[in-house]
Amino acid sequence: MDDKKISSSGAIGDMEAKYKTPTFINRIIDTLTDPIFVKDKDHKFIFLNDAFCKFIGHKKDELIGKSDYDFFPKEQADIFWKKDDDVFRSNEANVNEESLTDSKGVVKLISTTKSIFTDDSSGNKILVGIIRDITERKTVEEALKKNKDLETFNKLAVDRELKMIELKKKIAELKNQLEKKSDEKSLILKNEELEKAKLAALNMMEDLAESNVHLKELDQAKTDFLNIASHELKTPLTAISAYLDVLDDYKEQFSKEQLQGLEAIKRNSNQLRTLIGNILELSRIESGRFELSKQDVDVEKKIVSIIDTLKVLIGEKNIELKADIGKLPVISTDELRFEEILNNLIGNAIKFTDHGIISVVATQEKDLICIKVTDTGIGIPEDKIKNLFQNFYQVDSSLGRRYGGTGLGLALTKKMIELQGGTIIAESLPGKGSTFKFTLPINLIKKDS
Repeated sequence: MDDKKISSSGAIGDMEAKYKTPTFINRIIDTLTDPIFVKDKDHKFIFLNDAFCKFIGHKKDELIGKSDYDFFPKEQADIFWKKDDDVFRSNEANVNEESLTDSKGVVKLISTTKSIFTDDSSGNKILVGIIRDITERKTVEEALKKNKDLETFNKLAVDRELKMIELKKKIAELKNQLEKKSDEKSLILKNEELEKAKLAALNMMEDLAESNVHLKELDQAKTDFLNIASHELKTPLTAISAYLDVLDDYKEQFSKEQLQGLEAIKRNSNQLRTLIGNILELSRIESGRFELSKQDVDVEKKIVSIIDTLKVLIGEKNIELKADIGKLPVISTDELRFEEILNNLIGNAIKFTDHGIISVVATQEKDLICIKVTDTGIGIPEDKIKNLFQNFYQVDSSLGRRYGGTGLGLALTKKMIELQGGTIIAESLPGKGSTFKFTLPINLIKKDS
């Protein structure tokens, strides 16, 4: 047992010695997407990673040996210098939010973490800084401030609508009373009341119009928030992927447990990338920036190819995946979106079916291509079908935990089909299975998103 521990410790020491080289470490630091800088006790740059040079717009050889005053406005350099001095004096790390002007004159909001260590060889203090660009985050915070008023405006809109209904009812009652009375004086009075009611209605309509403007602004803020948040998630995900690529080169030296951990990280990283992609695609569709690319697509070949690719998802399940494709023409559609639609529908069928048959039937109906994906899976309750294509909707949260998913796949599928001039419907019986049928025009019809 002790021999195994010694052998393990020796292997770890050998691996550390092998990879603890300046070249290897510099490669890792340059892989990081966050800007990193190192200064000596005279506040001069002595080491920088590629991300820092790119961030401020200067080459590395221009920066080494120089200070902040050589590149930034004096008021910014004064702040950087003072914060450096605080760290040198206290020997404690600090985090500051500051503004930085790059070589192109663009002002960026940054969060800088500065820490310090003592160089063993010279005994001098060395400062290390890591920069995080928080410009987009600050924009998100502003959007969230606007978003807080969304519920208030929604309630206001509902209250206004209820008052309008009540006002219309009152006007109708007054009108009926006027028709029953012929007395001139009474008629004049009622007309005055009607005018007052009309004026009140106009005022309320103006208030409603103003509220609607605010609601539209808040809806746009929500879309902006989704876009910025998704892009903000992409930055750390890119760094994770870069590290995974580096680790992949040395996986032959890993133990079984380490390999399992690496695969788990890869799997979750891919799931997060899919979620971010779905959110961004949904945002583009809802903001009207989604574009279709028209191409000629051989439906039969495409369906067969997708089925062959997805068979790997069946694994050890007792499922027969088959296709019944009639004689079909080549259609003009967006090939990438067509693949996404079939991947979502067939992938869902495999996910929610443990045994039985999954069939894909494709036929031509006049000037439409009709495709049905039918499974013998767990099925969907009738009262849940109407909500299937809503954003982030899941039939059962417990199923979400068991099978995974975010509730965006079917929502995006429906939107992509409708953007191409098609339709989709779902039929299902709990415990029996489900059928999803969609149509696409043979010639692509681009709908206004």
